[in-house]
Amino acid sequence: MRTYQNQFGYPIDSEASQLLALGLVDSSWGNDVCPSFTHEGLKILVWVDHPDQDMREIETNPRYCISQLDENLEICTEGLLCGTEDFQEVLQFISNAKGA
Repeated sequence: MRTYQNQFGYPIDSEASQLLALGLVDSSWGNDVCPSFTHEGLKILVWVDHPDQDMREIETNPRYCISQLDENLEICTEGLLCGTEDFQEVLQFISNAKGA
């Protein structure tokens, strides 16, 4: 079974545990640029990149990104719903989406 732990070798345990507690599932795959977590009901994919910006595959990307998923749970190409260096903004985005 693929998990962020066996697909990527950097520490995101705190973020991962919070995302999993909110109902997201680990959808990480080693061919992606960073670990990801999916919420099928909200149709979002949360990316959690390396804490060290110099170690990111795409150094210009924010550490945390949220992508919209379509009805087939494929990433929409319209751009990011959220991109930030602050994990609290990710949690707020998810909370707001759940409340809508």
